[in-house]
Amino acid sequence: MSIIDASNREHEASILLLATRMGLTYYDASYLTTAEKLKANLITDDDALIKASMRIGIKTLRSRDIPIKSN
Repeated sequence: MSIIDASNREHEASILLLATRMGLTYYDASYLTTAEKLKANLITDDDALIKASMRIGIKTLRSRDIPIKSN
């Protein structure tokens, strides 16, 4: 997994634009922007965040959908 420098001005601007456009918190928009940039799935149980991710085409999984190995 690569690391994204959140202090990058371009990344910050993308987050703020998405937050404003979709009426999201900066934090929620940062999760979506980062998932989009990494071409990664988003794992969340937040219904509003799931709806927002669907609107912009980011695949989202709920925590219950993640297989957990037990020893």
